[in-house]
Amino acid sequence: MHAKALDDRGFTLLETMVAMMILFSVLAVIPLAMKAVQPLGMERLHHQHEMFVWFQQLQREAMHTKEYIVHNRHLLTMVDTDGTERMIRMRNGNLVQQVDGRGHTILLTNIDRFLVETSNDGGVRVTITNHNREHKQVLDRSTVLEGEFISVKRVQ
Repeated sequence: MHAKALDDRGFTLLETMVAMMILFSVLAVIPLAMKAVQPLGMERLHHQHEMFVWFQQLQREAMHTKEYIVHNRHLLTMVDTDGTERMIRMRNGNLVQQVDGRGHTILLTNIDRFLVETSNDGGVRVTITNHNREHKQVLDRSTVLEGEFISVKRVQ
């Protein structure tokens, strides 16, 4: 074998492949390095904000709820004034909602624990544990009568 003569024809295929392999290796390492540098506090802050927004939505949903049914402290059924049943439970670390027994929607992810307790006035207390931090919300019974209009838009 003889050494390649230096000329003006450009890169050989082998040189191009080696250069691309080096480039793709660097590009694969950059996201991993960025994730390691990103502080864990940002992730916790994101989860806290997500929890805050979900509890606001749950409070809005409670305005339409006429009855809460708690099954074994880990499953909450909310019956609306129009008869719609929404079941909320934890499944595989996700908080899942099912409406009228059909389909499901993932509400929150990476949940450690979901607990529902009834209160004396007919409401419920919802407790969600996420990253060793408890988030609680008390839901009261609705004072909205069936067919009555209120100015709260339901978000689903």
